Amino acid sequence: VSDGRGFADALAAQLRERGAEVTLTAPGSLHAALGAGSGVDHVVHCAALGGADGPGDFHTTFASAQETGLHHVAALVRLLGARRKPCRLLVVTDGAVTVESTDRVIPEKAPLIGALPVFQQEYPHLRCSVIDVPRTESVASGALVAAVVAELFAEEPALVTAHRGSWRYLRDFSRIRCSDGESILRAQGVYLVTGGLGRVGLLIAEFLARHC
Repeated sequence: VSDGRGFADALAAQLRERGAEVTLTAPGSLHAALGAGSGVDHVVHCAALGGADGPGDFHTTFASAQETGLHHVAALVRLLGARRKPCRLLVVTDGAVTVESTDRVIPEKAPLIGALPVFQQEYPHLRCSVIDVPRTESVASGALVAAVVAELFAEEPALVTAHRGSWRYLRDFSRIRCSDGESILRAQGVYLVTGGLGRVGLLIAEFLARHC
């Protein structure tokens, strides 16, 4: 899915050099590219690249970022999900995560990062991940494009990766053991769970009912 900045074109050129069959499509032409009989098994979404990061109206910039990012990827996921065929989806962003102190970050792109795990849970036959690249004018550099190609064909792709220079960063979570001190939960306590009728709320309510 093209970006209008040349990154998708450079990516397509490298993939063709590897012998891959590549189709470039505009963000508004997904139905034609992924219609019945389509043999596509790898999709790279580049349309979220770019966007304003200077002073401006927040509501306008936020809406624009969702249109090219979260909303467009969600529509793409629905199309891929309806095919019920295994597929690899790699979303390329710039400025969506903070890694180094000099990063130019666009907070409006954060919803896309948060939604990807949900997409993968809803459609288990999709392998979704995001790679964040530096927000620079030379976004289509050969090194960055090669990094995206490597990420696309990784045997065990990470959900979120970021490339800065020659470094590849992975997002990871570490388990923290709580202290053995006094519990904040009280026996026979009364607790209010907001949003308690959702799946997470019901799980929390069940835990409290069993242990308090």
